[in-house]
Amino acid sequence: MLSGIGYPKEHLRHIGIPVIKDLRVGDNLQDHVGMGGLTFLIDKPVAIVRDRFQAAPITLHYVVNGRGPMTTLGGVECYAYVNTKYANSIEYPDLQFHMAPASINSDAGVQVRKIFKLTDEVYNTLYTD
Repeated sequence: MLSGIGYPKEHLRHIGIPVIKDLRVGDNLQDHVGMGGLTFLIDKPVAIVRDRFQAAPITLHYVVNGRGPMTTLGGVECYAYVNTKYANSIEYPDLQFHMAPASINSDAGVQVRKIFKLTDEVYNTLYTD
């Protein structure tokens, strides 16, 4: 808003910022706080892992039959929408849960850890023996 672009323009004027444009920049901005949840190491993979997604048979099975691990939306198998006591409206939940059969180390640290910008020290402390 310091740029003079914001909404409503009266708010900009009230705090002494010259209005350049009355525009709804960030009007529907919502936080998406996340946590890795309960992550643990196992001897054999039981979740969606890199090798399964890169395997041609899995891809072919999905294309032909529309089934298999590639049918999950971004790897998320369950969503839950909850109204807490802080919700502004009963019609619009204020909390959303995503349940996924994967974690930051599901691809053995190849890409996902880079997305979250985890250092080697942090990643190795959490996800290696």
